[in-house]
Amino acid sequence: MIARRLLTSAVSPSEGRPAATPKNAVSQPANRPHWKRDIVLDHYALNGPLFPSDGELIYPYSRARSIYALTVATGSPRWSARPVARVHDIQLTKSSVLAVGPAEASREFMHQYDIVSLEKKSGKEVWRYKTGRVTSVLTTEDESLVIAACDSGDVYGLGTGSGKMAWHAPAPTSNASFDIRLIHLKLLDKLAVTIYREDDTDVVRIIDLRAGKLRGRRELRSYFRPRGVAIPPSDSSRPSGANARWLAIGSGLFYVVIHPSNQNGLNSNRPMELLAIEPNGTIRWVLRTYEISDAPGLHNGVLYVEHLPEIGSAREIIALDAQSGATRWSFQPKGPKSTEATAHAAALLVAENVLLRDSTDDLQALDLATGKALWSASTSGATTNDMVIAAGLIHRTTWANGKSGGVMRHRIADGIEIAALKPDLEVRSVTLARGLLMLQTDQALCAVEPG
Repeated sequence: MIARRLLTSAVSPSEGRPAATPKNAVSQPANRPHWKRDIVLDHYALNGPLFPSDGELIYPYSRARSIYALTVATGSPRWSARPVARVHDIQLTKSSVLAVGPAEASREFMHQYDIVSLEKKSGKEVWRYKTGRVTSVLTTEDESLVIAACDSGDVYGLGTGSGKMAWHAPAPTSNASFDIRLIHLKLLDKLAVTIYREDDTDVVRIIDLRAGKLRGRRELRSYFRPRGVAIPPSDSSRPSGANARWLAIGSGLFYVVIHPSNQNGLNSNRPMELLAIEPNGTIRWVLRTYEISDAPGLHNGVLYVEHLPEIGSAREIIALDAQSGATRWSFQPKGPKSTEATAHAAALLVAENVLLRDSTDDLQALDLATGKALWSASTSGATTNDMVIAAGLIHRTTWANGKSGGVMRHRIADGIEIAALKPDLEVRSVTLARGLLMLQTDQALCAVEPG
Protein backbone atom coordinates (compact mmCIF):
# COMPACT_ATOMS: atom_id res chain seq x y z
CA MET A 1 0.00 0.00 0.00
CA ILE A 2 7.82 9.69 0.56
CA ALA A 3 7.05 12.72 2.10
CA ARG A 4 9.91 15.12 2.84
CA ARG A 5 7.78 16.82 5.47
CA LEU A 6 4.61 15.12 6.64
CA LEU A 7 2.20 16.72 9.12
CA THR A 8 4.66 19.54 9.76
CA SER A 9 2.78 20.73 12.82
CA ALA A 10 3.81 17.51 14.57
CA VAL A 11 7.37 18.81 14.80
CA SER A 12 6.80 22.54 14.57
CA PRO A 13 5.94 24.96 17.38
CA SER A 14 3.43 26.61 15.07
CA GLU A 15 0.92 23.74 15.33
CA GLY A 16 -1.87 26.05 16.41
CA ARG A 17 -1.68 28.22 13.32
CA PRO A 18 -4.28 27.70 10.59
CA ALA A 19 -3.05 25.76 7.58
CA ALA A 20 -1.97 27.80 4.59
CA THR A 21 -4.43 27.89 1.68
CA PRO A 22 -2.94 26.50 -1.56
CA LYS A 23 -2.65 28.86 -4.51
CA ASN A 24 -5.62 28.89 -6.92
CA ALA A 25 -7.78 27.10 -4.33
CA VAL A 26 -11.51 27.83 -4.36
CA SER A 27 -12.78 28.87 -0.96
CA GLN A 28 -15.69 26.84 0.44
CA PRO A 29 -16.68 28.42 3.77
CA ALA A 30 -19.53 25.96 4.38
CA ASN A 31 -17.12 23.02 4.06
CA ARG A 32 -14.35 24.52 6.16
CA PRO A 33 -12.41 21.71 7.87
CA HIS A 34 -12.82 21.08 11.59
CA TRP A 35 -9.00 20.89 11.57
CA LYS A 36 -6.25 20.48 8.99
CA ARG A 37 -2.65 19.28 9.07
CA ASP A 38 -0.38 20.17 6.17
CA ILE A 39 1.47 17.58 4.11
CA VAL A 40 4.33 18.52 1.79
CA LEU A 41 4.42 15.99 -1.03
CA ASP A 42 7.14 14.20 -2.85
CA HIS A 43 6.84 10.92 -4.76
CA TYR A 44 4.89 8.80 -2.27
CA ALA A 45 3.12 11.22 0.11
CA LEU A 46 0.75 9.92 2.79
CA ASN A 47 0.13 6.22 2.29
CA GLY A 48 -2.95 5.42 4.42
CA PRO A 49 -5.20 3.83 5.24
CA LEU A 50 -5.81 5.72 8.47
CA PHE A 51 -6.14 3.71 11.66
CA PRO A 52 -8.61 5.12 14.24
CA SER A 53 -8.20 3.71 17.76
CA ASP A 54 -10.56 3.86 20.75
CA GLY A 55 -12.18 7.01 19.35
CA GLU A 56 -9.24 9.06 20.59
CA LEU A 57 -6.20 8.68 18.32
CA ILE A 58 -5.71 8.19 14.62
CA TYR A 59 -2.52 6.86 13.06
CA PRO A 60 -1.46 7.99 9.58
CA TYR A 61 1.88 6.98 8.09
CA SER A 62 4.12 7.67 5.12
CA ARG A 63 5.86 4.75 3.47
CA ALA A 64 9.23 6.52 3.48
CA ARG A 65 8.86 8.46 6.72
CA SER A 66 7.21 8.15 10.10
CA ILE A 67 4.13 6.92 11.88
CA TYR A 68 2.15 9.65 13.64
CA ALA A 69 -0.37 9.57 16.48
CA LEU A 70 -2.91 12.42 16.24
CA THR A 71 -5.83 13.30 18.47
CA VAL A 72 -9.02 12.71 16.50
CA ALA A 73 -10.94 15.69 17.87
CA THR A 74 -8.27 18.35 17.25
CA GLY A 75 -5.55 16.84 15.06
CA SER A 76 -2.98 17.67 17.74
CA PRO A 77 0.11 15.44 17.56
CA ARG A 78 0.84 13.03 20.42
CA TRP A 79 4.02 11.45 19.06
CA SER A 80 5.87 10.42 15.92
CA ALA A 81 8.26 7.52 15.35
CA ARG A 82 10.35 6.15 12.53
CA PRO A 83 10.82 2.47 13.44
CA VAL A 84 11.81 1.29 9.93
CA ALA A 85 13.27 2.86 6.80
CA ARG A 86 10.11 2.27 4.75
CA VAL A 87 6.76 1.63 6.43
CA HIS A 88 4.94 -0.99 4.38
CA ASP A 89 2.12 -1.76 6.80
CA ILE A 90 0.89 -1.07 10.31
CA GLN A 91 -1.58 -2.92 12.52
CA LEU A 92 -3.12 -1.91 15.85
CA THR A 93 -3.67 -3.95 19.01
CA LYS A 94 -5.24 -2.74 22.25
CA SER A 95 -1.92 -1.42 23.52
CA SER A 96 0.51 -1.32 20.60
CA VAL A 97 1.17 -0.27 17.02
CA LEU A 98 2.88 -2.90 14.87
CA ALA A 99 5.04 -1.49 12.06
CA VAL A 100 6.43 -3.59 9.19
CA GLY A 101 9.24 -2.72 6.80
CA PRO A 102 13.00 -2.90 6.14
CA ALA A 103 15.19 -1.44 8.90
CA GLU A 104 17.46 -0.08 6.18
CA ALA A 105 16.40 0.90 2.67
CA SER A 106 18.92 -1.52 1.14
CA ARG A 107 17.34 -4.46 2.98
CA GLU A 108 14.06 -3.99 1.10
CA PHE A 109 15.65 -5.58 -1.96
CA MET A 110 17.31 -8.30 0.16
CA HIS A 111 13.92 -9.44 1.54
CA GLN A 112 14.96 -8.64 5.11
CA TYR A 113 12.21 -6.96 7.13
CA ASP A 114 11.61 -5.96 10.74
CA ILE A 115 8.38 -6.21 12.71
CA VAL A 116 8.41 -3.50 15.39
CA SER A 117 6.02 -3.11 18.30
CA LEU A 118 5.48 0.46 19.55
CA GLU A 119 3.57 1.59 22.64
CA LYS A 120 0.31 3.06 21.41
CA LYS A 121 0.34 5.94 23.89
CA SER A 122 4.00 6.97 23.65
CA GLY A 123 5.40 5.54 20.41
CA LYS A 124 8.32 3.94 22.28
CA GLU A 125 9.73 0.72 20.86
CA VAL A 126 8.83 -2.39 22.88
CA TRP A 127 10.35 -5.16 20.76
CA ARG A 128 11.72 -5.85 17.29
CA TYR A 129 11.75 -9.11 15.32
CA LYS A 130 13.87 -9.57 12.19
CA THR A 131 12.58 -11.90 9.50
CA GLY A 132 12.08 -12.24 5.75
CA ARG A 133 10.00 -9.94 3.58
CA VAL A 134 6.67 -9.73 5.42
CA THR A 135 3.71 -9.30 3.08
CA SER A 136 0.93 -9.64 5.68
CA VAL A 137 0.74 -9.31 9.46
CA LEU A 138 -2.36 -9.89 11.63
CA THR A 139 -3.10 -10.50 15.31
CA THR A 140 -5.23 -13.33 16.67
CA GLU A 141 -8.65 -12.50 18.10
CA ASP A 142 -7.37 -12.65 21.68
CA GLU A 143 -4.27 -10.66 20.61
CA SER A 144 -1.95 -13.25 22.13
CA LEU A 145 -0.07 -13.80 18.86
CA VAL A 146 1.13 -11.74 15.92
CA ILE A 147 0.90 -13.81 12.73
CA ALA A 148 3.44 -12.77 10.09
CA ALA A 149 3.48 -14.31 6.60
CA CYS A 150 6.47 -13.85 4.28
CA ASP A 151 6.70 -14.09 0.50
CA SER A 152 9.22 -16.91 1.03
CA GLY A 153 6.36 -19.14 2.19
CA ASP A 154 7.30 -18.98 5.89
CA VAL A 155 4.68 -18.11 8.53
CA TYR A 156 5.61 -17.03 12.08
CA GLY A 157 3.67 -16.82 15.32
CA LEU A 158 5.13 -14.16 17.66
CA GLY A 159 4.10 -13.28 21.20
CA THR A 160 2.31 -9.93 21.07
CA GLY A 161 3.81 -8.72 24.34
CA SER A 162 7.37 -10.03 23.95
CA GLY A 163 7.97 -10.51 20.22
CA LYS A 164 9.43 -13.96 20.90
CA MET A 165 8.76 -16.66 18.32
CA ALA A 166 6.09 -19.12 19.52
CA TRP A 167 6.22 -21.24 16.35
CA HIS A 168 7.43 -21.27 12.75
CA ALA A 169 5.59 -22.89 9.84
CA PRO A 170 8.32 -23.30 7.20
CA ALA A 171 7.89 -22.88 3.47
CA PRO A 172 7.16 -26.06 1.47
CA THR A 173 10.36 -27.75 0.28
CA SER A 174 9.04 -30.67 -1.76
CA ASN A 175 9.80 -28.94 -5.06
CA ALA A 176 12.91 -26.79 -5.42
CA SER A 177 11.44 -25.02 -8.47
CA PHE A 178 8.62 -23.42 -6.44
CA ASP A 179 8.20 -19.73 -7.12
CA ILE A 180 6.57 -18.81 -3.81
CA ARG A 181 4.89 -15.50 -3.04
CA LEU A 182 2.12 -14.72 -0.58
CA ILE A 183 -1.16 -13.47 -1.99
CA HIS A 184 -3.54 -13.56 0.97
CA LEU A 185 -3.57 -14.13 4.73
CA LYS A 186 -6.75 -14.44 6.81
CA LEU A 187 -7.54 -15.87 10.25
CA LEU A 188 -10.49 -18.21 10.80
CA ASP A 189 -11.23 -19.36 14.35
CA LYS A 190 -7.91 -20.98 15.43
CA LEU A 191 -6.54 -21.27 11.90
CA ALA A 192 -4.43 -19.14 9.58
CA VAL A 193 -5.51 -19.38 5.94
CA THR A 194 -2.74 -18.43 3.52
CA ILE A 195 -2.63 -18.47 -0.27
CA TYR A 196 0.73 -18.72 -2.03
CA ARG A 197 1.86 -18.93 -5.64
CA GLU A 198 3.60 -22.25 -6.26
CA ASP A 199 4.71 -23.09 -9.83
CA ASP A 200 1.77 -22.32 -12.15
CA THR A 201 -1.04 -22.17 -9.60
CA ASP A 202 -2.10 -20.67 -6.27
CA VAL A 203 -2.20 -23.00 -3.28
CA VAL A 204 -4.19 -22.70 -0.05
CA ARG A 205 -2.31 -23.67 3.11
CA ILE A 206 -4.22 -23.93 6.40
CA ILE A 207 -2.11 -23.60 9.56
CA ASP A 208 -3.04 -24.30 13.19
CA LEU A 209 -2.53 -21.08 15.15
CA ARG A 210 -1.76 -22.88 18.42
CA ALA A 211 1.25 -24.86 17.22
CA GLY A 212 1.93 -23.69 13.66
CA LYS A 213 1.22 -27.15 12.22
CA LEU A 214 -0.10 -27.59 8.68
CA ARG A 215 -3.77 -28.66 8.87
CA GLY A 216 -4.66 -28.73 5.19
CA ARG A 217 -3.54 -27.86 1.67
CA ARG A 218 -5.38 -27.43 -1.63
CA GLU A 219 -4.18 -26.48 -5.08
CA LEU A 220 -6.55 -24.02 -6.76
CA ARG A 221 -6.99 -25.66 -10.16
CA SER A 222 -9.91 -25.28 -12.51
CA TYR A 223 -11.59 -27.61 -15.03
CA PHE A 224 -14.03 -24.88 -16.04
CA ARG A 225 -14.04 -23.66 -19.65
CA PRO A 226 -16.09 -20.78 -21.14
CA ARG A 227 -19.11 -21.74 -23.22
CA GLY A 228 -18.61 -21.61 -26.97
CA VAL A 229 -14.79 -21.81 -26.85
CA ALA A 230 -13.26 -24.78 -28.66
CA ILE A 231 -10.89 -26.75 -26.45
CA PRO A 232 -8.62 -29.41 -28.03
CA PRO A 233 -9.73 -32.91 -26.93
CA SER A 234 -6.34 -33.53 -25.33
CA ASP A 235 -6.84 -30.50 -23.08
CA SER A 236 -10.57 -30.79 -22.37
CA SER A 237 -10.08 -32.61 -19.07
CA ARG A 238 -6.75 -31.08 -18.11
CA PRO A 239 -6.98 -28.74 -15.11
CA SER A 240 -5.66 -25.22 -15.42
CA GLY A 241 -3.57 -23.49 -12.82
CA ALA A 242 -5.54 -20.70 -11.17
CA ASN A 243 -4.92 -17.24 -9.74
CA ALA A 244 -6.72 -16.23 -6.54
CA ARG A 245 -8.21 -12.75 -6.72
CA TRP A 246 -10.12 -12.46 -3.46
CA LEU A 247 -10.28 -14.16 -0.06
CA ALA A 248 -12.90 -13.66 2.64
CA ILE A 249 -13.69 -15.37 5.93
CA GLY A 250 -17.13 -15.97 7.43
CA SER A 251 -19.77 -18.49 8.50
CA GLY A 252 -17.03 -21.01 9.37
CA LEU A 253 -15.79 -21.09 5.76
CA PHE A 254 -13.44 -19.12 3.56
CA TYR A 255 -14.30 -17.94 0.07
CA VAL A 256 -11.94 -17.53 -2.88
CA VAL A 257 -12.49 -16.14 -6.38
CA ILE A 258 -10.18 -17.75 -8.94
CA HIS A 259 -9.58 -17.56 -12.67
CA PRO A 260 -7.39 -19.86 -14.82
CA SER A 261 -3.79 -18.78 -15.25
CA ASN A 262 -3.04 -21.23 -18.07
CA GLN A 263 -5.54 -20.57 -20.83
CA ASN A 264 -3.97 -22.71 -23.59
CA GLY A 265 -3.46 -19.52 -25.55
CA LEU A 266 -7.02 -18.32 -24.96
CA ASN A 267 -5.99 -15.36 -22.80
CA SER A 268 -8.99 -13.24 -23.77
CA ASN A 269 -11.39 -15.73 -22.17
CA ARG A 270 -11.19 -15.63 -18.38
CA PRO A 271 -13.92 -17.75 -16.78
CA MET A 272 -14.09 -17.39 -13.03
CA GLU A 273 -15.16 -19.50 -10.07
CA LEU A 274 -16.21 -18.62 -6.54
CA LEU A 275 -15.17 -21.42 -4.17
CA ALA A 276 -16.52 -21.97 -0.65
CA ILE A 277 -13.85 -24.00 1.19
CA GLU A 278 -14.05 -25.73 4.57
CA PRO A 279 -11.26 -25.39 7.18
CA ASN A 280 -9.84 -28.82 6.20
CA GLY A 281 -9.52 -27.77 2.54
CA THR A 282 -12.68 -29.49 1.25
CA ILE A 283 -14.69 -27.50 -1.30
CA ARG A 284 -18.26 -26.99 0.01
CA TRP A 285 -19.74 -25.43 -3.14
CA VAL A 286 -18.74 -23.65 -6.37
CA LEU A 287 -20.25 -20.82 -8.42
CA ARG A 288 -19.06 -20.98 -12.05
CA THR A 289 -19.48 -17.88 -14.19
CA TYR A 290 -17.77 -15.92 -16.93
CA GLU A 291 -16.71 -12.94 -14.87
CA ILE A 292 -17.09 -11.60 -11.34
CA SER A 293 -16.90 -7.82 -11.49
CA ASP A 294 -15.33 -7.08 -8.11
CA ALA A 295 -14.89 -8.49 -4.62
CA PRO A 296 -18.19 -10.02 -3.44
CA GLY A 297 -19.73 -8.61 -0.29
CA LEU A 298 -20.17 -10.95 2.71
CA HIS A 299 -22.74 -9.92 5.34
CA ASN A 300 -24.71 -11.92 7.93
CA GLY A 301 -24.27 -15.26 6.19
CA VAL A 302 -25.02 -13.97 2.69
CA LEU A 303 -22.65 -13.35 -0.24
CA TYR A 304 -23.57 -10.54 -2.64
CA VAL A 305 -21.99 -11.06 -6.06
CA GLU A 306 -22.16 -9.06 -9.29
CA HIS A 307 -21.23 -11.26 -12.24
CA LEU A 308 -21.57 -11.86 -15.98
CA PRO A 309 -22.90 -15.41 -16.54
CA GLU A 310 -21.60 -15.55 -20.14
CA ILE A 311 -20.70 -13.35 -23.09
CA GLY A 312 -23.80 -11.69 -24.53
CA SER A 313 -25.80 -12.09 -21.33
CA ALA A 314 -26.93 -9.35 -18.98
CA ARG A 315 -24.90 -8.59 -15.88
CA GLU A 316 -26.68 -9.52 -12.65
CA ILE A 317 -26.37 -9.23 -8.88
CA ILE A 318 -27.11 -12.37 -6.88
CA ALA A 319 -27.48 -13.05 -3.16
CA LEU A 320 -26.07 -16.47 -2.22
CA ASP A 321 -26.48 -18.39 1.02
CA ALA A 322 -22.92 -18.52 2.38
CA GLN A 323 -23.31 -22.09 3.67
CA SER A 324 -25.00 -23.79 0.72
CA GLY A 325 -24.43 -21.46 -2.25
CA ALA A 326 -28.20 -21.42 -2.94
CA THR A 327 -29.47 -18.26 -4.70
CA ARG A 328 -31.80 -16.18 -2.54
CA TRP A 329 -32.53 -13.50 -5.14
CA SER A 330 -31.13 -11.95 -8.31
CA PHE A 331 -31.26 -8.47 -9.81
CA GLN A 332 -30.28 -7.15 -13.24
CA PRO A 333 -28.90 -3.58 -13.22
CA LYS A 334 -29.89 -1.36 -16.11
CA GLY A 335 -27.54 -1.36 -19.09
CA PRO A 336 -26.84 -3.13 -22.40
CA LYS A 337 -25.78 -6.76 -22.63
CA SER A 338 -22.02 -7.26 -22.53
CA THR A 339 -20.13 -8.29 -25.64
CA GLU A 340 -16.94 -8.69 -23.66
CA ALA A 341 -15.91 -8.92 -20.03
CA THR A 342 -15.45 -5.62 -18.22
CA ALA A 343 -13.72 -5.96 -14.86
CA HIS A 344 -14.65 -3.76 -11.89
CA ALA A 345 -17.98 -2.68 -13.33
CA ALA A 346 -19.26 -1.76 -9.88
CA ALA A 347 -18.52 -1.98 -6.19
CA LEU A 348 -20.99 -3.43 -3.67
CA LEU A 349 -21.34 -2.24 -0.07
CA VAL A 350 -23.79 -3.27 2.65
CA ALA A 351 -24.91 -0.37 4.85
CA GLU A 352 -27.95 0.08 7.10
CA ASN A 353 -29.84 -2.93 5.64
CA VAL A 354 -29.29 -1.68 2.12
CA LEU A 355 -27.02 -3.04 -0.62
CA LEU A 356 -25.33 -0.14 -2.42
CA ARG A 357 -24.07 -0.62 -5.98
CA ASP A 358 -21.66 2.11 -7.02
CA SER A 359 -20.66 2.30 -10.69
CA THR A 360 -19.39 4.93 -13.11
CA ASP A 361 -22.96 5.66 -14.23
CA ASP A 362 -25.11 5.57 -11.14
CA LEU A 363 -25.46 4.72 -7.47
CA GLN A 364 -28.20 2.19 -6.73
CA ALA A 365 -29.73 0.91 -3.49
CA LEU A 366 -31.29 -2.56 -3.23
CA ASP A 367 -33.30 -4.10 -0.43
CA LEU A 368 -31.06 -6.69 1.28
CA ALA A 369 -33.84 -9.22 1.83
CA THR A 370 -35.48 -9.17 -1.61
CA GLY A 371 -33.08 -7.51 -4.05
CA LYS A 372 -35.79 -4.99 -4.99
CA ALA A 373 -34.48 -1.66 -6.31
CA LEU A 374 -35.14 1.15 -3.83
CA TRP A 375 -33.64 4.14 -5.68
CA SER A 376 -31.02 5.17 -8.24
CA ALA A 377 -28.92 8.34 -8.47
CA SER A 378 -26.64 9.63 -11.23
CA THR A 379 -22.91 9.80 -10.43
CA SER A 380 -21.80 11.83 -13.46
CA GLY A 381 -19.34 9.22 -14.70
CA ALA A 382 -17.09 9.48 -11.63
CA THR A 383 -15.63 6.30 -10.15
CA THR A 384 -15.32 5.81 -6.41
CA ASN A 385 -12.20 5.42 -4.31
CA ASP A 386 -13.93 5.18 -0.91
CA MET A 387 -17.47 5.19 0.44
CA VAL A 388 -18.42 5.98 4.06
CA ILE A 389 -21.84 6.16 5.71
CA ALA A 390 -22.32 8.86 8.38
CA ALA A 391 -25.15 11.10 9.60
CA GLY A 392 -27.63 9.42 7.25
CA LEU A 393 -25.47 10.29 4.23
CA ILE A 394 -23.36 8.32 1.77
CA HIS A 395 -19.99 10.06 1.36
CA ARG A 396 -18.14 9.09 -1.85
CA THR A 397 -14.66 10.22 -2.85
CA THR A 398 -14.61 10.45 -6.63
CA TRP A 399 -12.21 10.22 -9.53
CA ALA A 400 -13.03 11.55 -12.99
CA ASN A 401 -10.97 12.51 -16.06
CA GLY A 402 -7.74 11.44 -14.38
CA LYS A 403 -8.24 13.80 -11.47
CA SER A 404 -9.51 13.26 -7.93
CA GLY A 405 -12.26 15.54 -6.70
CA GLY A 406 -14.26 16.28 -3.58
CA VAL A 407 -16.69 14.11 -1.65
CA MET A 408 -20.10 13.53 -3.25
CA ARG A 409 -22.93 13.10 -0.73
CA HIS A 410 -26.25 11.28 -1.12
CA ARG A 411 -29.05 10.71 1.37
CA ILE A 412 -29.14 6.99 2.13
CA ALA A 413 -32.94 7.07 2.44
CA ASP A 414 -33.67 8.14 -1.14
CA GLY A 415 -30.34 8.76 -2.95
CA ILE A 416 -30.93 12.51 -3.38
CA GLU A 417 -27.57 14.28 -3.82
CA ILE A 418 -26.79 17.22 -1.58
CA ALA A 419 -23.91 19.69 -1.71
CA ALA A 420 -20.50 18.06 -2.12
CA LEU A 421 -17.67 18.54 0.35
CA LYS A 422 -14.82 20.47 -1.27
CA PRO A 423 -12.16 21.31 1.32
CA ASP A 424 -10.02 23.32 -1.14
CA LEU A 425 -7.92 20.25 -2.00
CA GLU A 426 -8.16 17.06 -4.07
CA VAL A 427 -9.60 14.29 -1.87
CA ARG A 428 -7.98 10.87 -2.20
CA SER A 429 -9.72 8.87 0.53
CA VAL A 430 -12.14 9.23 3.42
CA THR A 431 -12.26 7.48 6.82
CA LEU A 432 -14.77 7.86 9.66
CA ALA A 433 -13.40 8.39 13.18
CA ARG A 434 -15.37 9.53 16.22
CA GLY A 435 -18.09 11.07 14.07
CA LEU A 436 -15.65 13.05 11.92
CA LEU A 437 -14.73 12.43 8.30
CA MET A 438 -10.95 12.20 7.89
CA LEU A 439 -10.13 13.37 4.37
CA GLN A 440 -6.75 12.49 2.90
CA THR A 441 -6.04 15.05 0.20
CA ASP A 442 -3.08 15.78 -2.05
CA GLN A 443 -1.71 18.32 0.44
CA ALA A 444 -3.29 17.79 3.86
CA LEU A 445 -5.14 15.58 6.28
CA CYS A 446 -8.46 17.22 7.17
CA ALA A 447 -11.28 16.47 9.58
CA VAL A 448 -14.76 17.55 8.42
CA GLU A 449 -18.20 17.32 10.01
CA PRO A 450 -20.25 14.74 8.02
CA GLY A 451 -23.58 16.57 8.08
